[in-house]
Amino acid sequence: MSNKIRVLIFTAILIFLSFIYYSYSNSEKKLITTPSSTPNQAEQMKVSLIVDYGNNNPKTYEYSFLGEKSAFDILKEVAEKEGIPIETQQYDFGTLITSINGFKSDEHAFWIYEVNGKPATVGANTYILKNGDIITWKYVAE
Repeated sequence: MSNKIRVLIFTAILIFLSFIYYSYSNSEKKLITTPSSTPNQAEQMKVSLIVDYGNNNPKTYEYSFLGEKSAFDILKEVAEKEGIPIETQQYDFGTLITSINGFKSDEHAFWIYEVNGKPATVGANTYILKNGDIITWKYVAE
């Protein structure tokens, strides 16, 4: 088995286990993906989204919102606003990004995301953003 496949399997298992842990430890919390109706009900959040296509020319987007959003919500909303096509695949453990702007995951390349410079420990659709977070999506090719 190649190192690439081992890394993909390990990453999938890690995301799955993190999802299970998150689901059980936060069973009463709910993901809210819509902003509050008035600014007084929620704090204004500001985050940065960086998309690194692996070509030494990452794109940075600043994003402000009210309420709670996940790392996936921000990627999806920025992609819609900027006209960047994304493709996903849904699994029991969460949503997997399979393509951003035509850069597709395959046996030689894949997308990962980081939060504040550290590898993510949960699926992007379950990570609830905090004010000031920097979410980086990286296209890793071997």
